[in-house]
Amino acid sequence: MEHNYSFEYNELEFKPFTLHECELYRQLRNKPENIICFKTQKEISADEQNNWYSAYLNRENDFMFAVYCKGRFIGSVAVYDVDFENKSAEFGRILIGTKGKGYGKTATDAMSFFSKKELGLEKLRLDVYCDNNAAYKTYQKCGYETCGETYDLNNRKMYLMVKEL
Repeated sequence: MEHNYSFEYNELEFKPFTLHECELYRQLRNKPENIICFKTQKEISADEQNNWYSAYLNRENDFMFAVYCKGRFIGSVAVYDVDFENKSAEFGRILIGTKGKGYGKTATDAMSFFSKKELGLEKLRLDVYCDNNAAYKTYQKCGYETCGETYDLNNRKMYLMVKEL
């Protein structure tokens, strides 16, 4: 959804996700090392990404952020399918292009902070592939607990994780 939330958390800046970042995100997402982390594991065309972005703008319960470090776009992150009645949402769409600097953990922590402070949420959930060890460890460090397992459409095993805010 088009929102006006913007904030800083540690050294990162979080801004509303725009069409400009949508293309940068697509390019980052289509890199072979990143594409395998998504449920849809195919290269996304510019038209497909633009169609996704148009649909995103019409969803009232999705909050997507562009993540910047020192003025440079490094990725994005979101909370989506926000259920204000049950005070919960799904965390995800996280993709940070700069590896090894802890920005993924910072972005994950920042969304927990934002979700609680600005949206009044009490719980976040996520799915992560069992073989995505870096992401799984990051989520554990950020306070997510494994609460089950499932499989995607390609029969690839995933952990269900939850964090109480």
